[in-house]
Amino acid sequence: MLKHLNGEIQKLSLLKYGIVICEKYVSKKRFWGCYIYQNGQFKEVDNAIYVRTNGDMKLLFFQSNKLAKNVKEMPGIIEKILSTVMDLKNKTLLIDYNDYTFAVYDKFVKGKLLQFDLVFNQKNLEIYEVPPPKNPTWLDYLDVEDSKSLTIYNHEIQFSSQIKAFNLYPSPGKAYLIHPQVNMTLTLTSPDGEDSIVLTANKYYLITHPKPPK
Repeated sequence: MLKHLNGEIQKLSLLKYGIVICEKYVSKKRFWGCYIYQNGQFKEVDNAIYVRTNGDMKLLFFQSNKLAKNVKEMPGIIEKILSTVMDLKNKTLLIDYNDYTFAVYDKFVKGKLLQFDLVFNQKNLEIYEVPPPKNPTWLDYLDVEDSKSLTIYNHEIQFSSQIKAFNLYPSPGKAYLIHPQVNMTLTLTSPDGEDSIVLTANKYYLITHPKPPK
């Protein structure tokens, strides 16, 4: 997870699958979110990302009708259903729910809030120098744009050389990881003006922007 200059937390992942993104949402018609169940208590989790360490789901329950009329009823309903299929004593569970369904995981780790060196920012578009991935082969499984330009919301980005930009499955907002093979110039154009910076060969950079308000 990354905290932007505007204070917004953005969840980032090199994995498209095997993660649970926890963001609470409640409206008159729909709701969803996450709980950590431990010692008989449900703790609401918001603005977090979890990685399933065994890749498997412990239990999935859903029905065609809504499970609850409002989100306050969900802990009692979930606990009642779970108690019929498993012993909840000494269990720590991650529960990803909405008004029709919930999924339960018993092996997971919470994503960490990371800090990187800010190279440059143009308003809410931020560029960080980041460490190389522990396993660079993970990049082979990411969606990639191979181009000399990127568009991130109202920012147009031009590179002086062709480059691969790897989509990091951010939530919310947009984020790309790039790894220049040669020194190159990056030019940013937006309603805020035009700026240019030089990126160093063989380093990794994160280009990211939180989701703009509606």
